[in-house]
Order: sequence, then C-alpha cells, then structure tokens
Amino acid sequence: MVVNDVVSNILEMADADFAFEWDNSGLQVGDMSWEVSGVLICVDINMDVIMEAIQHGANLIISHHPFLFSPIKKVTEDNVKGQCIIKCIKEQIALFSAHTNMDVSPNGLNTYLASQFGLANIESLDDGHSQLMEFWGAFPTSATAVEAGAKLENLAFGVQSFGVSGSSSFLAGKLLKGKRKATERILASLATDYSIKLIEATKLGYGLGVVGDLDAAMGFEELASAAKGVFGCGRLRVSSGIGGKKLKRIAIVSGSGCDYIGAAASKGADCLITSDCKHKDFLQAADMGIALVCPSHFDSEKCFLPIVRQHLENSFQDNMIFESKAKDVEIVI
Repeated sequence: MVVNDVVSNILEMADADFAFEWDNSGLQVGDMSWEVSGVLICVDINMDVIMEAIQHGANLIISHHPFLFSPIKKVTEDNVKGQCIIKCIKEQIALFSAHTNMDVSPNGLNTYLASQFGLANIESLDDGHSQLMEFWGAFPTSATAVEAGAKLENLAFGVQSFGVSGSSSFLAGKLLKGKRKATERILASLATDYSIKLIEATKLGYGLGVVGDLDAAMGFEELASAAKGVFGCGRLRVSSGIGGKKLKRIAIVSGSGCDYIGAAASKGADCLITSDCKHKDFLQAADMGIALVCPSHFDSEKCFLPIVRQHLENSFQDNMIFESKAKDVEIVI
C-alpha cells in the first residue's frame, strides 16, 4: 500500500474537485509512491502530531486543515513550519489534507453532525459552490489553446479541443461554480473570446452546511445541552435573550460558518450551530430571530477523525489507522 492508495480512497468520499478555490487541500509534503506503514488522522498538524505519528509507526498524516496554507519563503530549522517539514522529510512522513472538499461532501462533517443531532429532511444550506457550469474559449493559435488547456487541467473537466477555419482553436468543458473565478482569469488572459454559463437545475449533492428538522422541538437550553454531548465539550458560547422559544429547524456549518446566518434564515432555521462567532454575528442572528450555538472551531470539526477512520477501515487494516490524541488549543474556563 502506497500513499496514493490511501489518498484515492479518501477522495472517493470527498472529491478534490469540490475544494474551494482558495483552499490548499491535497498532498502537502511527501510522495504518492511512498509505502505506508500507518496512518494518523488529525485536525491540525504540528510537531507534537508528527512525533505522535512516529510513536505509532505511521508515516502518513491525514489532516482536516492544510498544514501549508499561506506561501512560505524558506524551509529551515529557524521557523516552526520549516522544522516540521524537515522532520517529515527525514522520517519520510507524508502530509495530506482534506479540507473544504470534506466540508461540502455528502459523506463529510456536516452530514455526520446532522446525524448526531438526529435531523431529518436534510438539505444543503448552500449548494451554490457545487453547481455545474460550462465554458468555451476561442484562441488565436493551437499552441495558445494547448497552454490554456494545461492551466485549466486542475479546474475544469471534460475539456475538449477542436479547430475551426483559419488558425483559431476552441476549448470547451465543464467546471464547478466555485472554480469560476480562476477559470475566467485563464480564459481572459489567453482567449480572444469566451463564455461561462450555469447549467440549470444541476444537483450534484455537494454543498456547504446542512439544515434539517429535529424530531421534536427543543427549548434552547435543551438544545445547548445536546450540543455539548455531540461536540464533547463542557462549555459553549450561545445567544442570549432567546427566552422560551422552541427550536425545531437546525442549520449546521462545521468550522467558521457565520457568513451563512442569512442562508440559515432563508432556509427557515431556528438556530445555526457553527464556530468562530463574533459580536457582530450574534447581533445579526438576533436581528434575524435565529439562535446561535457556538462550539470551538476544533470541537466542531474533530468528527473528521472518526469519519475518515471508519471510511479507511473499510479498505485497509484497522490496526494501522490511528486517531490523534491532540487536544484543542482554544479553551473556555
């Protein structure tokens, strides 16, 4: 078994094409051809997690959050990222992340959390990112079309090239709405003319966040208590002034989801469960009549570990798959 075998297995449940444009999911350090001795699953990668992998004899770490997000200018021992990369290369440990593609997957974090709360009638909170689009572009030469095709390789699919009279060449294909901006930049820089349009009524099953109904409406304190059980935490940040309002329709966005307060309101949600809520978010939610339940970012996404482990155990030996014991670095006392 090599790294590519494990990665391909994960991408079956969280298609890489659905990662957001700004994301950096995928292989961060290492080589797809390396033999795998064990797999450690975690939310975040740091030196403690790398040392934990070594203790388990695991040389593939699968994280939810990408280890490398912002560009780095050097890989040396005088900075933390550099130390981690050098350690991984010395120990031949590969680092792979499944981030926003796992967030939007119907097999991912939000669907799992919906099941833990017992929600029914589940639908995506926002599926705009995964809507399907089609494009075409006209290029002055076949060489320019080839150049554009190479740049579009990781953004579009089903790309076809064909010639017309004269020296012009065409490319056509499909893309996800979330990849539109990057695709348009390429077409605008190389094509003499192009078009990108939405394919109507396309439902791919991928979307950010979920909304669904509880079997029976709950009081706010009862829902908050249930949330503590689901997230395995002793404390939560919650809205004030909810009073005796009963809550039945619940929206969930793992990680930072306060940008979706409006989407939750438009879907008729009584409450949004998400993390990283700021003062302005609580004010907005109050104005819209929606309760907020706010676990820590880590607590809202640590279900990544059992989700990935259970999926991998269907194909690989369970005695070589481990969940990290790393704790949340953010606590409320």
